[in-house]
Amino acid sequence: MTNPGRWGLFGLVVMAGPLTAQGKGPTALWLSLGLGGGYIGRHGAVALYGGYHYQRGASLFTVRSAEVAEVLGALLSGFSGGSEDTGASDIGLLYGRASHPGHGLFALSAGVGLARVTRDSSGTSNRSYHLTLPLEAQVAWRPARFIGFMVLGVESLNKGRSFGGITVGVQLGRLY
Repeated sequence: MTNPGRWGLFGLVVMAGPLTAQGKGPTALWLSLGLGGGYIGRHGAVALYGGYHYQRGASLFTVRSAEVAEVLGALLSGFSGGSEDTGASDIGLLYGRASHPGHGLFALSAGVGLARVTRDSSGTSNRSYHLTLPLEAQVAWRPARFIGFMVLGVESLNKGRSFGGITVGVQLGRLY
């Protein structure tokens, strides 16, 4: 098992070169928070999203955390004694392409990450960790330079249990 902190440090070091080597262009820096619906396996779930974004020109760099929790299945697995995937999350470093910073934003990103899948059965909780391919697509409306509203789709493709969702949320920071 590798330490997730090492992956994060590695990602920041890898991204530092392209960030400093970029030419001229508008920059933006913001935090995104979202809540919505998702899925894990074939079950519906609640989806949460948190991301830190840096945009220079059309290049978008993101550090994100996405999570889904299958609340109803978790409650029912306690009664049935069966094993259920009750939650999954990931931490990822993504690179994407986006429209130039302004009142509207359209972006697609992909990267590498670490996913955690939780299975609850008969009062015990088992966790497994997997490398994942995090994907996201976002559309945002930014009525002011410091706040925006977004719809964001997330996907985490891995061997353990892929999951995804659509969230609505807010962007806070220097948006353009």
